[in-house]
Amino acid sequence: MSISGKSNSISVVVPNYNGGRFLAQAIQSVLNQSLLPDEIIVIDDGSTDDSLQILSEFGASIRVIHIPNSGAAVARNLGILESSGDLIALLDSDDYWHEDKLLIQLKLINSNPFDLVYCSSQEFIMGSGLGIVHQAHFSGDCYQYFINFPTSAIIKYGCSSTLFRRSILAKSGVFDISVNAPSEDWDFFRKLSRYAHVGITDE
Repeated sequence: MSISGKSNSISVVVPNYNGGRFLAQAIQSVLNQSLLPDEIIVIDDGSTDDSLQILSEFGASIRVIHIPNSGAAVARNLGILESSGDLIALLDSDDYWHEDKLLIQLKLINSNPFDLVYCSSQEFIMGSGLGIVHQAHFSGDCYQYFINFPTSAIIKYGCSSTLFRRSILAKSGVFDISVNAPSEDWDFFRKLSRYAHVGITDE
C-alpha cells in the first residue's frame, strides 16, 4: 500500500544490543506493516548473543550495521545518519508494532501540521500476555509539559511509539550521547518538542 501526496519516504531505525530474545518479533512487525517503510536499518551495538544469526535470517529485507558496543544513543544517531527517509520511525529491539502503526501515523502527519506523531502503547508480560495500556495524552506544544512535569514520560513509550520528520532534527539535534540511559530518549524528545508540533493517535 502507498500513500500519495506529500513526501512519504519512511526509514525505520532499530538499535539492538543482545536483544535476541525479542529481535525477530520486532523486525517482523515492521515487515508486516500494512504500509511498508522504504528501508529498515538495524544498528547492532556489539551484541554477543544470537542477534547476528537472527539478523542474517532476514537477508536483504533489512540493512545491518555493526558497531562496537557504544550505547543506544550512539546506535540511534548512526541509524538516523545512515537513513534517507523524509520521516523516521525508531523501534527498540524489545518492542513490536501493530500492523497499521505506520499507516495510521503517516495519515495523521500528512493531514495536519505535525512534525512528530506518537501512539498509545501496551505492555506485554512474559507468560502473562498483555498488560497496562499507556494512553497517548500530551499533544500540541509539548515543551511546556516537559517543563511542568519533568519526571513524567511525556512521549509515552518514547522512541518506539513515534514517527517524526527528519527536517526537525536540524533544529533540535539528535540524541545526546552524554546522557545516561534510559534518560537519553526523554532528553531527545524534550529538545525536539521545543520546535515540533506534536500529534497523537489513540490506537
